[in-house]
Amino acid sequence: MKRFLTLMSVCIALCLSSCSDSASPEPGCDCANLSFEEEREIRDDALESVYGTPGINYEFGSAEAEADVRRAIDAIAAVAGFSGTVMVFDCGVAETINAFALPAATIVFHEDMVRAAYATGQAYADYLVHRSRQRFRNQVADALIDIQTFTVEEMEFNTDNLSEEGRRLACEMLAGVAAHEICHVRSCHFHKRLCNAAQTNSDFERSRFSRAQETEADTSGASYLLQGMRADIDGPLQPRGLMLVLEMLDIITDLRGESFIPWLSTHPDPKLRKLAVGEYFSRNGVNSELFQ
Repeated sequence: MKRFLTLMSVCIALCLSSCSDSASPEPGCDCANLSFEEEREIRDDALESVYGTPGINYEFGSAEAEADVRRAIDAIAAVAGFSGTVMVFDCGVAETINAFALPAATIVFHEDMVRAAYATGQAYADYLVHRSRQRFRNQVADALIDIQTFTVEEMEFNTDNLSEEGRRLACEMLAGVAAHEICHVRSCHFHKRLCNAAQTNSDFERSRFSRAQETEADTSGASYLLQGMRADIDGPLQPRGLMLVLEMLDIITDLRGESFIPWLSTHPDPKLRKLAVGEYFSRNGVNSELFQ
C-alpha cells in the first residue's frame, strides 16, 4: 500500500478565489464551477487511481529530508501566497522523479524528486570546486539511473554524504519545483485540464497540462523566486534552484529521453526551457548562468 505524508494542510481558500488575480478558467466551461468538496473528490480519485489509495499518514524516511522539504515549501508559499496541501508520496510506481499539481490546491512530490534534488545539488556543489561541467552531468546521470532503478524499499534516504552547500542547493531546487507547481494551482490550470477531459471524454488523471501552461508556470515560478531572493538574499529562493531543476531534466532527456521519464513528452524541451527562464532572469537583472 502506498503512503504519504501531508506536510502542510490548512484551511484553504479554494483555487477559484485566486483566479481573479491570475489566469481565469476557460470561459463557458461548467467544469470550472466546482465546490472545494468536488475538487477534493476529483483529487482523491486521481490519487487512488495512481497509488491505490488517497493515502495513509506515515513517518518521513529522514528527519533531515523532511526539514529540507518543509523549509523550501514554507519559503515559496510565503512569497506566492499559497496555502494549500503538499503531499510527499513514497511510491514504487513509474515516473517516480516527479512533482505535480492537483485540484483542491494540492501539490504532490514523489520522494524520488527529493532524492534527485539531493544528488543534483551535491553534484553542483562539487562542480563549484572542480569546474568540470561534463563531470557534473555524469555524476547526476549516474545518480538518476540509480534513483529510477531501485525501489523505495531498496533505497533509503541517506544524507550522510551531503555537504552543507549540497543541501542548500537541494533546498533551492525543491523551492524551484514548488514555485512551478504553485503557479499551476494559482493560475487554475487544472480547470482547463478538467474541461479538456470532459470534452474528450477522457480521465482527468490521464490528461496533462499544455506546453503553454508549462511555460507559463516556469515564468511565474521564476518571478516568485526573484521576489524571494530580493526579500532574503541568503534564503532558499534563488534563481539557480530552478535552473538546476531544468539542467537535471535536460540530463534526463539526454540520458534516455522520454522512455526514462515519460511525462517529459508533454513538456517543452528542457534546453528551450533553460534558455527562456535564463533570459527572463537576465531581463530582470539577474545572472542565472550555472556554468561560467
